[in-house]
Amino acid sequence: MADPVLLSIEQFFKANLPLLLPTGPMEVLERSVNLENFSAVVLAEDKYESLRLLSTTNYPERGTGTAPPDLCMYRTCDEATYSLAPGEIAHRADFRARTAWAHIISFLQAEIDYPMDSSEEESTPSLERDSPQPSWDSSATEVLRRQHRQFVLAADIRQAQVQFVRWDRAGYVISEAWPTQPNVGVTTILQRRANEDEIELLEDFKQTLGSPCGVARDADRWYLKYANMALENRIEYPIHKIRCDDVPWHEAPATPRTCSYLVGKPFTAPKSPTGRGTKTFAAYSIDAKRLVFLKDTWIADTEGVHPELETYKKLKLHGVKHVATAIAGGYVDNQEIQSQRHMIEKPNQTRQSGRKHYRFITLELGRRLETYTDQKELIQAVDDSLRGHQEAWEDAEILHRDVSAGNIMIDVQTGRGFLTDWDLCKFKDEFGQPDRAGTWPYMSAYLLQYPRKPNELCDDLESFLHVLTIMGLRFHLHTRSASHIDADGVQHLNLHERTSNQNLLALLMDVYYRQIKQGRFTMGGLSKMQCLQCGKPGVRWYGSSPLASLIESMYSTFSERYRNLDERECDYKWGPNEDLLQSPGPSTPQPDVQPRTLSSLTHSDLIGLFDKELHGWSQAPEKTADQFCCARPDVALVASAEKGSESYHLSTDGWSPMQNTEGKSK
Repeated sequence: MADPVLLSIEQFFKANLPLLLPTGPMEVLERSVNLENFSAVVLAEDKYESLRLLSTTNYPERGTGTAPPDLCMYRTCDEATYSLAPGEIAHRADFRARTAWAHIISFLQAEIDYPMDSSEEESTPSLERDSPQPSWDSSATEVLRRQHRQFVLAADIRQAQVQFVRWDRAGYVISEAWPTQPNVGVTTILQRRANEDEIELLEDFKQTLGSPCGVARDADRWYLKYANMALENRIEYPIHKIRCDDVPWHEAPATPRTCSYLVGKPFTAPKSPTGRGTKTFAAYSIDAKRLVFLKDTWIADTEGVHPELETYKKLKLHGVKHVATAIAGGYVDNQEIQSQRHMIEKPNQTRQSGRKHYRFITLELGRRLETYTDQKELIQAVDDSLRGHQEAWEDAEILHRDVSAGNIMIDVQTGRGFLTDWDLCKFKDEFGQPDRAGTWPYMSAYLLQYPRKPNELCDDLESFLHVLTIMGLRFHLHTRSASHIDADGVQHLNLHERTSNQNLLALLMDVYYRQIKQGRFTMGGLSKMQCLQCGKPGVRWYGSSPLASLIESMYSTFSERYRNLDERECDYKWGPNEDLLQSPGPSTPQPDVQPRTLSSLTHSDLIGLFDKELHGWSQAPEKTADQFCCARPDVALVASAEKGSESYHLSTDGWSPMQNTEGKSK
């Protein structure tokens, strides 16, 4: 990320909060922005709403692990959410409160005994100095995870000076230190909270789930889980009402309409205040009286990036199956980030593009791929997604470019798989630009080894193999499992040793997560390529099973093609050394029969393998407990290791490396 510029107070407020009274930069003006979509932080005078600035430094929110700010600004009307219990402190003071991230208007850090050092270079922000303060980024992230906001404002008070900071999805912008003044206005956020009558609709929907005999159908079980997730977490994640326009190509009335949806705690939320900031929800449609899927993200405002509704429209036009059905959404008015306009670019770094706020809703509500019940359901879900991928490529001429376990969902209604997250896709007529994309562990060895190579069909097809292999490593017994054999000779997973299984961790690091910086590129995939060349995944599964058989067959299919790869030619065309000259070398006579290559691989080469395994087995080994799971219940197998320029962070929550690929950042 580029370095932020230190702005004067006048520049800071002009750039980030433009509608200010002309009498001085510290005064503020009441302003209303898109109240219907509760979309933006706005400015208000104290009289607009009763606000309280309270000390939260000793009262963190339970379960987050994030240190609380020194001071938090709250609405008086939200007092029940942040008030301390009468017996929580011996002498309760009116100025103390607990940290409630979902209700914070703004936060402040106060270091009375830590003055700003005027001897430091003026270009060095105080936020980056050696300060005892908690992580600013963590605080901003917690606010953005829970609230539907365009940006977050905070202040750093030291001695008699204040410094302002503003976060959005591009990064942060900071002001110079400024002498504090009395009677300064405050910043507030206007959000459209769902009222109790609207929330009652979600409660009523919950009561309709389950069969009369009390045994819920599988779909109802998941609907109930998602409804409870919103209703039972209302303090930390208040329920909000969102309005979105129907998409014109969906089966909707002739007159365009705007529908209302209730959202609570998200399925997924970003762990950083910058980037795409994608949040996903099970949203309750007030109009349709059912749960649907909602995605909220900030997409890059640059050429070649397609809003997902544009892609879904094209998929629907060509009748592509095994993809979600888009029903509503679009850009959230004129919301866009601003911080990138005030940043200093680092050498050899492309200027960061802007981002615009975007939401869309799909009819299908899915569950994550790892929730599959048995190997047949796993293979069926991946097969469905592969067929949807085939139709998208052959009929609509769209390449997904980010096939991963996180982007294959199982429909809670039908139990069939579908492919999601088309935000990194490319249309066929756009091919040629070397902007590789994907989620690191699932990317092809071809892409990882040759960072200037653009995505092509064979890369996506290989990703389906890595999805199956990683699921096999995670949920089925193999030679790297922490297992034991009982008295009857039956293999079992050792539930205690799995939390520190270094044997499995070493394989994951080596094959799926290793990253090496070479010049301006991040490379990997050497061990993955070696496995593919020899046709073996580096592990054997115990017993016979359709999953192990399918993985073996797919490795065999890729093996011949990887052995035929001209690595010298690839180094010249797509390797990290952009100045490498191609050596002529001896001329090689062309064979009468052209060898099978990666570029000649098609969906048909794989689909037949799936058909064989789906219909050729009567039973398969049971699914084990999560072998990537550690002792902490909220975190999957997490391990960190640093060696030179390499850095790893393994987690099943999204399965994304700390250092992502160039394309994934879009």
